[in-house]
Amino acid sequence: LPISQLTPASIPYLTNTREAVNPPGKGHVISPATSQPYNWICHLKITMKSQAVYGGTGFWVNLPGSDVKCILTAGHCLKDKDGYAERVEVTFPGQRAFSAAGSELHVSAKWKPNSSKYDFGAICIKDMPKSHGGFEYSTIVTNEELLTTDATMFGYPADKPYQTMWGTGGCVCEVTPFQFKYTFCADHGQSGSAVYI
Repeated sequence: LPISQLTPASIPYLTNTREAVNPPGKGHVISPATSQPYNWICHLKITMKSQAVYGGTGFWVNLPGSDVKCILTAGHCLKDKDGYAERVEVTFPGQRAFSAAGSELHVSAKWKPNSSKYDFGAICIKDMPKSHGGFEYSTIVTNEELLTTDATMFGYPADKPYQTMWGTGGCVCEVTPFQFKYTFCADHGQSGSAVYI
């Protein structure tokens, strides 16, 4: 099903209600995760300079005409108070893992550790295998439209079996200049997940 045709009715765990459909710790496993949009969403195994290892989520963004492949994620998945991660192992469903490090990792210069403002990052890679597409920026919506729209998120929660994708959804409940808040649960490991409408 193309992403443009996804609706709450086409996803079994979303409803047309304006409330959270999955309480904390709940969700729906996606298996197999090899079709669109699931194959655009990757698991991140992040090794920081301290050698602490964390999990996170990222997603392909389609940049037509660019020779750089871009994976968006949360800034705190790529950098902490000690600096950039030593390496990030990236695994897309049904694909071989690859590593990114150094100049391939980017975090907003305005981001500060332990802050949600400007908490976005990117893994930008040249000489990459085919990315199978990716999420696109297809529309601009008003704050009012966001507040009446159901949202969906898929990622890799840390409390579930390793590298299994889970999904959840609900509605957007608040919009600020820097972010929007939603009624569904995002567990550890899902930082960097695409939340899309």
